[in-house]
Amino acid sequence: MIYLINNDIEFLYDEGLLTSRSLSKNIKLLAPSTKILKYLLDKKGALVTQQELFKIGWGEKEKYVTSNAFYQNILLIRKAFEDLELNEDFIKTVPKKGYLININVQIEYVELTNLETADVNHEVSEKEKTIDFHEQVKPRELPGKISNYKKYSYIFPLVISLMVIIFYFFVVKITDNKKELYNYNRCGMLDGREIYCNLDNYYDGYHMNLINNEISNLDKKYKVIYLKSYKYINDFSFLVCTNEFSRFRLSPNNCVSYYMKGGSHNEKE
Repeated sequence: MIYLINNDIEFLYDEGLLTSRSLSKNIKLLAPSTKILKYLLDKKGALVTQQELFKIGWGEKEKYVTSNAFYQNILLIRKAFEDLELNEDFIKTVPKKGYLININVQIEYVELTNLETADVNHEVSEKEKTIDFHEQVKPRELPGKISNYKKYSYIFPLVISLMVIIFYFFVVKITDNKKELYNYNRCGMLDGREIYCNLDNYYDGYHMNLINNEISNLDKKYKVIYLKSYKYINDFSFLVCTNEFSRFRLSPNNCVSYYMKGGSHNEKE
């Protein structure tokens, strides 16, 4: 099922994805944010308490979640809709009571209809007819040319196989030791620097404040932060780099690494 918001923004719950039709823009949500947004949409403007949303977002782990982590996820949802140019105050806060979706926001539930399925089947049928037609009117083959074609036809599959092997070893294998850095998604900004967080990680305002204190005097050329935090303990680590990591970047990427342990840190460039 797809939630259609204001006849423009699609919310795909299974993928945790918001898509603007008019802007052709996608935004990926964190797992707790995805669950909280679905629950609020299903309530259709009804008031939901903060305790309910804690349970929905984190389940049995709610007792380990701080208020800062909860507020961060509400903020991420609001920011996502702002980036998709939804001008309404999408999630409204009712002081000391809870949260609800703005009643002025239109919400629809969209599913594939039988008509759409029939259109797809019709399109496939037309393609099959076209293929059959071309197969019936194939030009007459010349014996000499077809003989040469069969003689060298094995070369093409070999070339394709060789290209696949080269791509695998020179692109996938070479960067395998860094693959974890490509599983990060953008989760915010800090003092003009973009922050990327691993979706499996847990972070809140505590982490952001410590990071901000540590890098306040760092050169502005270091403009990308990769955060790696750990559940149930205060230790966490992060990289501050000059560029985003990319499998295909040829120029070097300079980074400064930090490990925060009980309020102290180790730094290595």
